[in-house]
Amino acid sequence: MALAETLAVLHGQGLTFAGVSPAAVLLTADGPRLSCYGAVRAAAPDGTPRSGLPGLEAGSPPPEQASGGRPRPMGDVYALGATLAYAATGHGPHHSGAGGTGGGPAYRARPVPHP
Repeated sequence: MALAETLAVLHGQGLTFAGVSPAAVLLTADGPRLSCYGAVRAAAPDGTPRSGLPGLEAGSPPPEQASGGRPRPMGDVYALGATLAYAATGHGPHHSGAGGTGGGPAYRARPVPHP
């Protein structure tokens, strides 16, 4: 809940985290905290694919951001879901199941056009 609340505050200020991933979550006595604010966006400008950046797990960025699209708040929500899936299962969203090493996504989402 704390991570979603943090994103809600950021989005309410017109900001996008652009790097939610298991590596960006710190577990503290007071609960989880997000770190690395803006590191992913700083590491790769818009139009440059953001996959394979240091500290960013392959399944965490939303598809539009991984391919170089501009970070958007809904992408943070996608990345939070991928991070929570990893926390719950130990596998990212591209895990193919028992003994699998990856492949296609375990779930698919269609990007919502941004006006």
